[in-house]
Amino acid sequence: MKHLLESGQMTREIPFLGGFVDVRKTTVKDLKDIQAVAKSVDFNKDSEETMQFVFDTLRRFVVGAEDMDNSEFEEFPVEDLGELIEEILGKKTGNE
Repeated sequence: MKHLLESGQMTREIPFLGGFVDVRKTTVKDLKDIQAVAKSVDFNKDSEETMQFVFDTLRRFVVGAEDMDNSEFEEFPVEDLGELIEEILGKKTGNE
């Protein structure tokens, strides 16, 4: 199994806004890191803190989004960003 980790970045394509984006697959370590950060975020409120969590998650997992700033993410439709985050975190499929 170790040779699979050494072969490079594990990604998958996810549909987004009529096209596709490459997304790094969520590892166990990634999931633990995200859970630790998410504990401090109140997702029931429409807040800057929630949006920052979303933007930071996109930067971490979407190939090519690493250098995007918050104002660039704010140009995307909220619903589409939400669906992308759900796909990244595996909330729809429960797979990741």
